Amino acid sequence: MVRLGIVLFITACESFASILIQRGVYFYAEDKLGWNDADNLWLALSLGSVYVVSAVVSHRVSDRFGERPVLVAALSGQLFCYAALLIQPDGVVLAVSATVFNGLSGFKWPVIESYVSAGRTPQQTKQAIGRFNMVWATAVPASLLVTGPIIQFWSPGLFVGGLSLTLVAIASSFKLPAIPEHLPDDHPERFDDEHLAHLHALTVSSRWSMLSTYALVALLNPLMPGIFKGLGFSVAIATALAAIVDVVRLITFWLLERFHGWHGKVSMLVIVFIGIPFGFAMMRFGGNIWIVIGGEVIIGIATGLSYYAALYYAMVVKNASVKAGAGHEAMIGSGFLIGPLAGIIAVKVGASNAIFGAAIGVGPLIGITAALGLWPLVKLMGRGDKVTR
Repeated sequence: MVRLGIVLFITACESFASILIQRGVYFYAEDKLGWNDADNLWLALSLGSVYVVSAVVSHRVSDRFGERPVLVAALSGQLFCYAALLIQPDGVVLAVSATVFNGLSGFKWPVIESYVSAGRTPQQTKQAIGRFNMVWATAVPASLLVTGPIIQFWSPGLFVGGLSLTLVAIASSFKLPAIPEHLPDDHPERFDDEHLAHLHALTVSSRWSMLSTYALVALLNPLMPGIFKGLGFSVAIATALAAIVDVVRLITFWLLERFHGWHGKVSMLVIVFIGIPFGFAMMRFGGNIWIVIGGEVIIGIATGLSYYAALYYAMVVKNASVKAGAGHEAMIGSGFLIGPLAGIIAVKVGASNAIFGAAIGVGPLIGITAALGLWPLVKLMGRGDKVTR
């Protein structure tokens, strides 16, 4: 069994470092390069495109070369991205480096998630995933809180900080086994086939809900600099306000880790699908800071519920394989791709009416993912199993 402390330390370093680029890049581009909402949406589309491809193939690559070599290679490649941004932080280098960086992240996270759960029983997996979620979810808002002041007062600090933390993560990676051991399929604490079938249905539903929430977050992230600037906030304050989604997600993770009554239940996922359209509309069209914050709270809860459920169910059903993490991250990557694409359509169609544009660009995304995610729940409830109530 892999020592969890090492994996969590690497997770903390890489979560903090990655957000400096993956989220900070939009505020940097708006503040330092004069990019607008459309520019940031196109960049987000580029980032999402490469992430989903690399996440899909990550398990094949790790099967061929081993988990630790893939992790070290991905982290080493990200070092070059930080270095390029330090040397020449213009628009072209920013777009190329951020895109390559995000592609490498698609290899990195499935491997880390596999290390988190490998060799653990379902009970131990529950505890390990809870700690993993708390670590990375704490690092995200912490990183965002410092991103704004860094951009405002010393923008190269974004790339220096990321490079330094990644060097530490690479050094720590050599303490991991090259290939982690997994729990035998016939282990007595593995769930039986009937219960795994229940969890498989919940995995499918939670992944669709996660796709929806992450798509909307990926759409909103490039727009947040403009949203908060339009409400009169500086970049130093705007990144802190943007972190509210992540703080709420962290609180949601904390509650899910401590109260386990949600395991196997349908109701939690239904709540997610109900909250998604309301949270998005409030953030995008709220018009004042309190409505926008209310939308962030709803989206933060929905994102936390869907992510936690999707990762837990996938790791139990797939026995902590990189393939399970790859499927999980591929759905996130699909959200990173679909969300900005829907946003671009909304901007094009809604040039004169933003609400109409959102209905055409975002409405189908919300509707289709809700239908695909609710259908497995309807079938489970139709079978009348107590575990689904």
